[in-house]
Amino acid sequence: MDFWDLDSDRDVQNKVLEAMAMAKPIVATLAAIQGIKAVNGKHVIVADISEDFIASVNRRIQGYLSYI
Repeated sequence: MDFWDLDSDRDVQNKVLEAMAMAKPIVATLAAIQGIKAVNGKHVIVADISEDFIASVNRRIQGYLSYI
């Protein structure tokens, strides 16, 4: 499981595309996926509010832990 906290817009978009190519779960803001044809709930989970972001990441972690 990978986590990235990136500064530049280009870095963010590249990491989102890399994660999509590897079929990894993605939690991102709308700004992070701007210009990327990703569907919320299918390719990525969009969370712009910090509480939603934290809850979405926690759900991904719990799902991951259930497989190991």
